[in-house]
Amino acid sequence: MKKLFPMILALVLSGCCGSTAIDSFSVCDDHESPWPLDLDQEDCGYVDGTEMTKIVISYAAELKRKHRLELEDSRIYYDTKINKLRLDFYSQAVIELCEARQVLVDIVDGYLERINSNSILSFQMDPRPFDYKNIEVHITYGAYHILYVDPYYIAHVTLEDGIAWYLDGELDDKMSDYWMKRIESYPKTREIALIDREVKRLEEEEKREALRLKRERSGLKEQYILSD
Repeated sequence: MKKLFPMILALVLSGCCGSTAIDSFSVCDDHESPWPLDLDQEDCGYVDGTEMTKIVISYAAELKRKHRLELEDSRIYYDTKINKLRLDFYSQAVIELCEARQVLVDIVDGYLERINSNSILSFQMDPRPFDYKNIEVHITYGAYHILYVDPYYIAHVTLEDGIAWYLDGELDDKMSDYWMKRIESYPKTREIALIDREVKRLEEEEKREALRLKRERSGLKEQYILSD
């Protein structure tokens, strides 16, 4: 039976990104773990923890700038090869469902692109290439406004086994026996997010075109007045 063993890749404390770097190692090495790796010697694999650490921390820095996300914890799960990456984020942002979808898609698609294009990791993953089912994401939105003012904003986003969960702030209210939630597959989340992006792109194009026409009309009017 395949057994999974988590390795901590990155830890954020007090807003500073620190990491417990993982050296390259054989999965046959003697690990102190509550779930010992019961592997035959001939099935031993090799995991490059350092390379995965670089990807996790570098892209987390981009996500922090773009979405105000703080990477709190990350782990890889493996037997003979890496088969899952888990990422835990915290944010003080206040967002609604549509924005939460955009954030999740940026996280998953961004990490998949970087992991699958990495030549060092390419032969250390199973399956290869990784897809959305091989990434587990947990985001907690802990802003004061969500906790104490308006609990109907998104408070928790989770992606597990390809299913996305969006829960509002009522989940943290012990006096409430009901909370709003949205559960959908990641492909559906991604489909909706991409449609929203396309709609916004077209709206921006229309605004730019309207502004261009307005400036052209203003220029023609000014030229007409001057010619008189």
